[in-house]
Amino acid sequence: MNEIKQDADIILNDYYSDNLSKRDEAFNQIKSNQSTEFINNLLSEVSKHFISKVLKDRNLSIDIFILLQNHSRPFLEALIKNEDKDVRKVAVELITTLNYTESLPHIIDLLEDKDENVLYSTIEAMGKLATYSEVYLLFELYNKYPQFQNIIVGAISEIGGENTEDFIFEIFLKTEDVFSKMSLIQALAKVGESEQVLFKFVEEIQVAEEELRPIYLKGIYQIANRMNLDFELTDELRSIIYQSLLQNDEEYLLVALNLLCKHIILDDVSYFQNKFLIKNDELRNKLIVCLCEIEDKDVYLKLFDAIIDNIIELYTFEYFILEILTKIKMFEINDDIILFNNNLENLIRFLKSNNKIDSELGLNIIKKEFEPQTKELLGKISKEKN
Repeated sequence: MNEIKQDADIILNDYYSDNLSKRDEAFNQIKSNQSTEFINNLLSEVSKHFISKVLKDRNLSIDIFILLQNHSRPFLEALIKNEDKDVRKVAVELITTLNYTESLPHIIDLLEDKDENVLYSTIEAMGKLATYSEVYLLFELYNKYPQFQNIIVGAISEIGGENTEDFIFEIFLKTEDVFSKMSLIQALAKVGESEQVLFKFVEEIQVAEEELRPIYLKGIYQIANRMNLDFELTDELRSIIYQSLLQNDEEYLLVALNLLCKHIILDDVSYFQNKFLIKNDELRNKLIVCLCEIEDKDVYLKLFDAIIDNIIELYTFEYFILEILTKIKMFEINDDIILFNNNLENLIRFLKSNNKIDSELGLNIIKKEFEPQTKELLGKISKEKN
């Protein structure tokens, strides 16, 4: 036995022991040793522990493969050919986790595996590691394994590429099962880029089961955004968006905001007062963007009044003030002096009545932009107090 192999064996003996302090020390020794010969000897032994029926040994081996991931690939590729189905499954999952795209030919070989758990993990691995040129292999599997159709569709949508939208859309049109339809909608949301799919979603959402509506809504937004397509909201779609704005799901709230943002009307404003929505910084930032994109003055003023109390607590308050001032300035440029003065006065009054550091910051920003008007309005407010 050569000296390097002997060193590896001694360290691993401590690493796989039940003594936690010895195990930690051994792990640190492995971590600090950069010798390729030492690492290869060590991983060869780790592979033997990996196939052990002792769960502790397998889990400890996984940690070493991850630690030494720059050297682990050939050892894991050997392990996915092991006769033990559990070893194959975990090895495939590790190859996926470590993103070994070079291992794809070995993964493809497992698409014929007889064990369903191994096959399931292999299909998931294809979704993460395969490229457009291999996606056809999953097309072929779809009818062969009915029990895996949802995971196959998911993997296809992860890969994308030519014909994936058509393949998934054709299945979608024939599917009635709600759970399967959910997977298909999510898949099309990832790969869809045609008006055919988009407007089918807009049609279907109006008659869809309650649990499918938020998923359709997200799909509509993702596809329209990918196509850079701005389309008018129907009353039915707007009503469904309102329902999403009343939910407590951040993801769907953001989708609803994004869909409404360029099409806000007076009736929409009351839905922006959802307490959950205004407590979330990302959503409040989006509200600021929406506010500053509004062209209709009545809608702008109503939304401004609805959200101002909550926006001041936002960490991007300085950004908010600048955006609002830009909007107010537009009223001045358009000679809408009454609206300009009213907005400026409302903003100053709001800041003056708020005892927060950000309020002073906001006033300083306003002074820089509109020095004469601000001075006059501050004087007016001061006289009222006296």
